[in-house]
Amino acid sequence: MLKILAAADIHMGRRSTHATDDIAPARLAWNKLVETTLDGQYDMLLLTGDLVDWDNHFFEAIGPLQTGLQQLDNAGIQVCLIAGNHDFKVLQQITTKATFQHVHFLGAGGNWETKQLQRNGANIAVTGWSFPARHHPVDPLASLPKPAQIADIHIGMVHGDLDLPKSQYAPLSRNLLEASGQDLWLLGHIHKPAHHILGNTHVFYPGSLQALSPKETGQHGALHIELNHTGHIQTYRWIPLSPIRYETHSIDATTVIDADNLRNFTIEQLTTFHDSIKMEHPELEQLVVDIDVQMEKERHQTFQSILTDNDLSQDIYFSDTRMTIRQLVCTGVITNPDLVALMNEPSPAGRLAALIDALEKDTDNPLKDQVLNALEAEFRNPPANIFSKALDERDRQGKPIQNDKKTIIIEMARKLLVNMLETRQN
Repeated sequence: MLKILAAADIHMGRRSTHATDDIAPARLAWNKLVETTLDGQYDMLLLTGDLVDWDNHFFEAIGPLQTGLQQLDNAGIQVCLIAGNHDFKVLQQITTKATFQHVHFLGAGGNWETKQLQRNGANIAVTGWSFPARHHPVDPLASLPKPAQIADIHIGMVHGDLDLPKSQYAPLSRNLLEASGQDLWLLGHIHKPAHHILGNTHVFYPGSLQALSPKETGQHGALHIELNHTGHIQTYRWIPLSPIRYETHSIDATTVIDADNLRNFTIEQLTTFHDSIKMEHPELEQLVVDIDVQMEKERHQTFQSILTDNDLSQDIYFSDTRMTIRQLVCTGVITNPDLVALMNEPSPAGRLAALIDALEKDTDNPLKDQVLNALEAEFRNPPANIFSKALDERDRQGKPIQNDKKTIIIEMARKLLVNMLETRQN
């Protein structure tokens, strides 16, 4: 069994925005990565570019980077790394200023390079390509040679944009990745963790090691992979190493009637949200959240002032985590549209109200069967940009769509009706 840890896009020299000074520098995440690699007794650490933010951060990065690499080298852990579009000038210079036995910089000058390694009785061929300049508008996979070396496991490493053929940052083709002959591809450049299966090839973006801005929501850290001696993945998981996490969260406060209870209700909701995040990210130190509190429209103005003028402008402290409210939005919504009254209108809102009523009461309606049939196919394979957020939220609540398709259609239709009525009133 081969035990691999993979990471990318550390951007040493940068700081996470809205983070406290003790956790903001990205170089601290590198130190945590080295510690995790050593403690976990990994066979290999694979680093897919942009370890350093830019070459003007050479002096800030060289000490921590070389110290960490020396620790890994002393422990006999094989480290392979490539340069991305940010550190194309500086990474090779930093890694070659010391003599390492087990640290291998691959693909200098934009030329594919393969390193043959042996670990736990397996012959491993690691092939990598590094950025030769800040921009590279050509797919580097087009020049990738077929694996010439006989190996038990073939691993490819490249930094670039998957599925963006016009990208200036090494546009990568799915077809070429699949046809490459590699068992495993590890990519850099995209900060959101991702996994694709292309034929017999697994393709991973480890994502940024430390979340750096509110755009990088969700869990960030390193990727743990275990391969057998034929190159098949036995298990994989992401290990949360980022001390900071950015999230967006919606609170439904439409059932709150008494203004005196609003702050307590909001804190209870945020505590529950914090606890759910902490379960999947135990070492989290700071949670930065954008919050949307939904209130009944008639109470909106009064309730909004209660939240925006008081405690929620300050950080909230839990036992070992600081929650920072980066942005608080209070939205006034119509909670219970009068379907019966609307159904008599010859308007889009009226027709939608009649459809909702028919779905809820299971009565006849000319649109009902058309909607159910049309959406059935979409729910089998929902487009990520349309249904995924709603479906993910139901999965988190333990109410997967597969068990209750009609209910979620009604929920979405009611939200659409509310939006239509809100627009009509404004």
